[in-house]
This record gives sequence, C-alpha cells and structure tokens, in this order.
Amino acid sequence: MSHTIFAVYSRIPDEAGLRAELEAAGVSAGDITISTGNDMIDADLLSGVPSDDIVFYRESLARGRAVVRVQASDDNVEKVSQLLDSYGPITQCEGVH
Repeated sequence: MSHTIFAVYSRIPDEAGLRAELEAAGVSAGDITISTGNDMIDADLLSGVPSDDIVFYRESLARGRAVVRVQASDDNVEKVSQLLDSYGPITQCEGVH
C-alpha cells in the first residue's frame, strides 16, 4: 500500500539535499514533488490532503511556502516521515485515500 505524506516549510534551504535523502531512503524521484507558490501548481499536488487542511495548504502555496508531497511505501513511510521532520516543517500530515 502506498502512503502520501505532505509537509509544509517556510523554506527549504537544501532542496537538492532533501530530494537526495528521500531517494536514498528508497523513494523514487517520480514520487517526490516539491513546489512553492512561485511554481505552476500541478493539479495533483494537493490530491489527498485531508479536507480540513486543504485551505491551509493552498494558502501556504499562495504565500510562497514550500509544499512537499511524497508517495511512500509501507516499508519506508516511517523513515520518510522522520526525514521530512528533520527539515523542520511547519506541519506534516498523511493524506487520505
């Protein structure tokens, strides 16, 4: 089973480092999305965000914060969560399916 994990950051000082660590943890590059409000927002980026949190995530993007979306397997969901947490998110949640 796949888990979608979301995290919001004021900014990510080392985006390449975060991507590299996620990939080293077993996440494929295609399962990692990092977006800021300055980017074109992919329609799927916020797919799965719990409905109670969707306004916060949209506002975060509008304010230029970074939103990270990671598809993680059962085997590495805990590791991915810890990794995202180590970068100091404003918030982190697991999506709904």
